[in-house]
Amino acid sequence: MGLFSDIRQAEESSDVVDTIVGYAKQETLEPLKGAGRWVLVGSIAAVFVSIGMVLVLLGALRLLVDLSGNAFDGGWSFVPYMVTFVLGALIVLVTLSRVKKRTL
Repeated sequence: MGLFSDIRQAEESSDVVDTIVGYAKQETLEPLKGAGRWVLVGSIAAVFVSIGMVLVLLGALRLLVDLSGNAFDGGWSFVPYMVTFVLGALIVLVTLSRVKKRTL
């Protein structure tokens, strides 16, 4: 009987170890995988939004230069660039004011 009880205890301890290892993987690795996907999607979205905003600002600059005609010739040629810069800064400020910190 001693041999069978030793085998049973070994099987039970193996089950306990397997359960603990499975629980540790579930509580550590799966949340990290989810956080990695969250960061990846956020980074891709940030890249595409940044590219889009650069294109919008370049379009605004081109529109200002075309619509102004000869109004900003000579010493005033910097004005469309300054207006575009201010527009970009306002977009950044509004964006940063709307960001809310969330937990993963």
